[in-house]
Amino acid sequence: MPENEKMKILWNENHRGYQPPVQKGYVEAYTAGAGVLKDDGVVKDDPTNLWPSADVLPGWKESIQKYEHETLNVGRRVAKLIARALGLDDDFFDLPQMFGDDNTTVCSLFHYTDQENGSSEEKLGRMGHCDVGLITLLATDDALGLQICRDKEAKPQSWEYVLPKKRAFTVFVGDMLERLSGDTFRSVLHKVVYFQERYCIGVFLLPSYDCIIESLLAPNSEENSSKYSPEKFRDFLDFRYADVTAETIQKQMKVA
Repeated sequence: MPENEKMKILWNENHRGYQPPVQKGYVEAYTAGAGVLKDDGVVKDDPTNLWPSADVLPGWKESIQKYEHETLNVGRRVAKLIARALGLDDDFFDLPQMFGDDNTTVCSLFHYTDQENGSSEEKLGRMGHCDVGLITLLATDDALGLQICRDKEAKPQSWEYVLPKKRAFTVFVGDMLERLSGDTFRSVLHKVVYFQERYCIGVFLLPSYDCIIESLLAPNSEENSSKYSPEKFRDFLDFRYADVTAETIQKQMKVA
């Protein structure tokens, strides 16, 4: 897509749209919300989405929406297993405020761009981080790049590559599930270190903005962690994305 068209859908305050690389040879991304899939198969679009013109990318919107909802359904099946492991009803995560019609799930496409001057040296494409939601379902091409740290509290941290696997998802536990489960499930610290062009697409299962993120375990159980205060998901999300705005991205581009 031409650069001028990408700039028309620059990342907005709702964390939707295009994120350009901070400088040449780094990662660029595009994010869209899932909207709601109605009984007639038509998607009621997320009004905060920023879509490229159909004249520029015909079929893009429909393809992303279809992929997002099919992957979301896979995520809901995984969530049933998580609920069972936590001693909850299997359909707990199907509640409207979780991953029913009020969910704020997003799909992000990442392009780790070519190295400058044909360099084959490893490059840090994304710094170490944990995803914000319940789980992430990641599909990648066959280029090596994803690394995980099995013990995020370790000093020094030890990193290892995750081998890409075709026709399969890599599933990450996110910070939301860590809190809900009282640390029974731990969010996965990961980063991308790459040395060749790489593509991947992630669907991030996110609840309603008004969902209260707090431990689901019995308050007095040994497994329950009291270090997390109840918090609305909107506040939780805004804190995580406080420094990622269209203005900060534009400033980074000018500096680069």
